[in-house]
Amino acid sequence: MAEQFEATGTALFLYNPKTGKKKDLTDFAFMNAKSKPEEFKKGLINEIKNFK
Repeated sequence: MAEQFEATGTALFLYNPKTGKKKDLTDFAFMNAKSKPEEFKKGLINEIKNFK
């Protein structure tokens, strides 16, 4: 699975198995998860809601 997503370390992806669409949120997660946890949660929820 790591090869499919080209992930060589810690990563965060959204993936739709029906369409095969994927979205890489790794940079967003690393920039916000620890330093701005509330902003990260809101952003992640928004990304999930809008991911098709």
